[in-house]
Amino acid sequence: MLSLTTHLYFALSIVLSVVIFYCMLDKFGKGIVLLETMAFYSCVIYLIMPLLGYAVYNRQSRISMIWKKLMPVPYETYYSFILPSICVYILGLFLLSYMHGRVDEGERIDNLIKAIKGQLSFRPKTGVILIVSGICFYFIKVLTPGPLAAVANFGYLLIFPGLLYVHYQPKFKGKMWIYLLVSFFFIRDALNTGMFTVSFYMSLTIVSFFLLQKKIRFPVKLLAVAGAVSALFVLQLVKGSFRKSTWKDNYAGSRTELFQNLIVERASNFNQIFSEETFFPIYVRLNQGWTTALVIRRIPAVQPYDGGASIVSTMAASIIPRVLWPDKPESGGVYNMQHFAGFRIKGWSVNIGPVGEAYGNFGINGGILYMFFFGLCIGWAYTAIFRLSRKTPLLILWIPLLFFEVTYCMENDTLQAMNSFIKAAVFIWLLRKLFPSLFINRNKINSAANKNSAHLRDNRPGWSLPG
Repeated sequence: MLSLTTHLYFALSIVLSVVIFYCMLDKFGKGIVLLETMAFYSCVIYLIMPLLGYAVYNRQSRISMIWKKLMPVPYETYYSFILPSICVYILGLFLLSYMHGRVDEGERIDNLIKAIKGQLSFRPKTGVILIVSGICFYFIKVLTPGPLAAVANFGYLLIFPGLLYVHYQPKFKGKMWIYLLVSFFFIRDALNTGMFTVSFYMSLTIVSFFLLQKKIRFPVKLLAVAGAVSALFVLQLVKGSFRKSTWKDNYAGSRTELFQNLIVERASNFNQIFSEETFFPIYVRLNQGWTTALVIRRIPAVQPYDGGASIVSTMAASIIPRVLWPDKPESGGVYNMQHFAGFRIKGWSVNIGPVGEAYGNFGINGGILYMFFFGLCIGWAYTAIFRLSRKTPLLILWIPLLFFEVTYCMENDTLQAMNSFIKAAVFIWLLRKLFPSLFINRNKINSAANKNSAHLRDNRPGWSLPG
């Protein structure tokens, strides 16, 4: 309400970001931090980084002028739309979860974890099977053509539910070796490809699962997150140089050694990370507001609002298979950047984000309303998983796979969020139909337990199990 009725955009942006950050930290050990991570990430890329654009990387900044990364619309024009849009998006994310009594924390999540541990005791090797299957899919997906590539990619992500299956398996020995093996695998993959997306976006959600039911003092959480953020900054600075060196066709050196050298070099000069020129690559990478501002500058001055046409096309594209619609829209930003921002991209990836789509289709008031329903849809899908977990508790261990691309959809578009979630849901549904033992039906376990109890009563005269 304040963002709509006042011009205190700087203060409100900082307060909202700090509150969401506190909520995220506080929830570690108490629940799953997926929604908090999405909300905080949105605050960083749409509110905090654009503030730096107006305060630091402006016309007085030599590096901003050279690279032409000035915020393309006035401060008030940008924040009068973006701030209320992010506020209502976050409201939509959390609304249903809070209405149902915070489905992903407290006693509810504790009861689910107890049920999960009980069910996994009947299937001690399931987690290892999922991890091995995921590693196999990793090597297969490179050779998989066309539409099957998505299936292979989801198969690769089986490593994450597999890791959680192992973690909550009460009788599994050697868990630490599994953790080290999976960590080594992803670090090696990131170094070979120069892509750190999977490792980063999965880590927070996986860590929150690992910390469930553990009492951790707030200062410890704060120090851990400060260390993680520092490591992320160093990684962002190293990543560009690492890719530039290793993506050359004639590169023959050790990628691991190169990465270590770059890390040591940057870490030894950590105090310089926050200088204007050194921090600039991080600012550019995390400033999603810049592309959204391009849309605000272009529409309706150059072309009229879309009126929902591209949103309807997006929704249809997320449901209809490519086999039936060969030329359906693709996520990735090429069309959106050209159509809404008047900016042609080739050889790299950038997008206008759902907020840019909202403005480009519906303007200020309609765009704000759209962002509320966009957040509400994600919140509904998240809450639905916990509703279904009443019968199938193990389903919550598939949340990292199900919401993998949704986690960072605010830097892409609506199509990516809907398309990835629907495909992941269909993939899990097919797995449940083909391999029902992966989800271990509660009724069958209860039936087996009752038969076992009856057997014990029949074969031990003078003694019986209570109940």
